[in-house]
Amino acid sequence: MVKKRNFVAPEDETESKIKELLNVYKEKRAAILAEEERVKAANYALKLQLIDQLKALIESQEDFNKLYNDFKDIQQRWKEVKAVPQEHVSELWKNYQTYSEMFYDIIKINNQFRDYDFKKNLEMKTALCETVEKLQTEPDVISAFHQLQKLHQQWREIGPVAKELREDLWSRFKAASTIINKRHQEHFEGLKAKEQENLEAKTAICEQIENIDFPALKSFKDWEEKIGSNCLAGQMENDRLRPEEIEREDIRTFPRSLRRLFQPQKRILQEYKGRDGKESRTEKSLV
Repeated sequence: MVKKRNFVAPEDETESKIKELLNVYKEKRAAILAEEERVKAANYALKLQLIDQLKALIESQEDFNKLYNDFKDIQQRWKEVKAVPQEHVSELWKNYQTYSEMFYDIIKINNQFRDYDFKKNLEMKTALCETVEKLQTEPDVISAFHQLQKLHQQWREIGPVAKELREDLWSRFKAASTIINKRHQEHFEGLKAKEQENLEAKTAICEQIENIDFPALKSFKDWEEKIGSNCLAGQMENDRLRPEEIEREDIRTFPRSLRRLFQPQKRILQEYKGRDGKESRTEKSLV
């Protein structure tokens, strides 16, 4: 009588390697993010200093030419300081714009120069509005979104325009930006819905596999009639999901189901090989 042995599945070396690589990736990404946050915090402190310097300019009684040169120097340094923590972006920009506008509005500047500066800023901001409006028809939604972020950065770096034009110009720029942001959001919502459909499809296939009476499959013909004709393996391969979902528990059931799906094939093949070997030995003994 053949003793039954407890079957122990061999360790999946590929899965272990994937986990190891994922851990290395996570550690490196965490280090990169930590450095980015450190730089952003330093940039935030620098921009706060520049805003304080702007405040001092507004209250200063020094020669206008010196004040203006100092103001342009602050503008240049502001442009050079890049990313800050996201939660401070809006606040910083509003304060910087407020004090920049106060510099033009409160200090007694030569009207001719003031108008020239406003005109130049108006031309640049109008050009940005036109660029953003053209991006609304950009086929690549992701590219349009990233280009929009750069255009918003350029907008912040440009000085103010005439007071009576500020609100309308910003409304135009904001309206065009909203359309691009909405397309970007809808794009990812569509991807998410598709991923959910794929997940449900794979789950249904796993359930079909679990309901198969594998011990009843005695031959390749049985396997083909029950499994091969349904193309379950092909369906499982076609219903792909994004790599980010690989660690989810329900995703881990898919490779296990695939292995179970092909186990009868392997068993039947081994039985055929054993039977052929036995018959070969029998023929030799008869000779």
